[in-house]
Amino acid sequence: MYKYALLSLLSLACFTSNSQVSLYTNTFETSIADWTFFGDVAPNTWIRNTCAGNGPSTSGTNSLYITKGGTVSGCGASGTEQYAYENAPSGTRTAIASTNIDATCVTTIDVQFDYKIDGTASQDFLELVYSTNGGTTWITVGSALTNSNGWNYQFINLPNTLIGTTFKLGFRFTYDNASNTGLPAAIDNFYVSGFDDQNPVITCPTPTTVYLNTSCQGAVPDYTTSVVWSDNCTSSAALMTFTQTPPGGTLASENQQVTMTLVDPSGNSTSCSFNQPMIDTISPSLVCPPNQSVAYTFGCNSGLDNYIPFVTTTENCFFGNTINYTQTPLAGTIISAAQVVTITGIDSAGNDGSCSFTITPSDQTAPTITCPSNTTVNTNAGCTHVLSAGTPSVIADNCTPAASLLLVQSPAGGTVLAVGTHTITYTITDAVGLTATCAYELTV
Repeated sequence: MYKYALLSLLSLACFTSNSQVSLYTNTFETSIADWTFFGDVAPNTWIRNTCAGNGPSTSGTNSLYITKGGTVSGCGASGTEQYAYENAPSGTRTAIASTNIDATCVTTIDVQFDYKIDGTASQDFLELVYSTNGGTTWITVGSALTNSNGWNYQFINLPNTLIGTTFKLGFRFTYDNASNTGLPAAIDNFYVSGFDDQNPVITCPTPTTVYLNTSCQGAVPDYTTSVVWSDNCTSSAALMTFTQTPPGGTLASENQQVTMTLVDPSGNSTSCSFNQPMIDTISPSLVCPPNQSVAYTFGCNSGLDNYIPFVTTTENCFFGNTINYTQTPLAGTIISAAQVVTITGIDSAGNDGSCSFTITPSDQTAPTITCPSNTTVNTNAGCTHVLSAGTPSVIADNCTPAASLLLVQSPAGGTVLAVGTHTITYTITDAVGLTATCAYELTV
């Protein structure tokens, strides 16, 4: 008994191993609608009921067994469901029960079942049989089963010629017209499985573009329902396991490799990968320095400085790179009037942002003036000196022409000076009101 239980446990473990595919299962607890019957249907036939008991591999109450029928309902000697059989009227007769098996996706085919029979050896026996021509002819697999002394377990490998085909598989009960003293055939817990070692086929989807947000992040889409796939054993997506790495919804900043993995019911797997494009379309934000006034640096002109170092930039995605800046007009450009300066920054994704401010040059340089040297003059007949309207030795300005400079002399020309030393002052004023003064002493 222990050996039988251990064998059953090991066989079940094999049946449910990772690469096993269940091709057919019937514990005969609900229906045999998918079974067909061949051979002689009288005086004995196959039925599903409780009179033969239940095979031990799986709990239940029903099995598929031979009955000779009866006149009243039940399992008794006259019962229509009784577990018993009649001799053949003459010679040998057979009763075959079978179901269809599709083994097109497996590389081995295994059958396991519980059975019992107590017929006379070589006269009444049970065989596992298959047909590849719709039941016209039947081929036996393994040895005939006789004298089981109760329920037994059987595990059989079907011939390799059946791999990749569809066929009928079932049981043939053979009996003759000799006296019978035992019980006919009964089967239960009928399992057909195969080994699937072929990986499914997967084609990755075309990725959709993800646009990064202000934090330079975007959610990777869920592609598990977008892959194109096929499997040799199933076309049902519900039976397949789809895995995406990283999962949909994962936040990423740069282009992210996505791997799709597909596992079939037998544990065979395959995968494909693609790069998830993550695109930055947000322009950098630039803040320029405020408007500025600058002095003319030479002549009546000024050269623009490089203002790029004074720009403050906010960028969502640096990707390890800096912003490329340009200034318009370029540093060193000569200006003589108010000039709008624009700073443009371009990030690594090609997005550009800009800001502008105004540089206003102005004349902040006073004119220059040089007075004549101290001078002594003689008095006139009245013992005085009439001051003339003089001219400084040098007058100049960076922007205002000399002829346009306003010259003021103090004391003014025509002033009568007494004998003595007098300070003569010249003041010039340029067009923007900047002044310069010089003085010299005039002795009378």
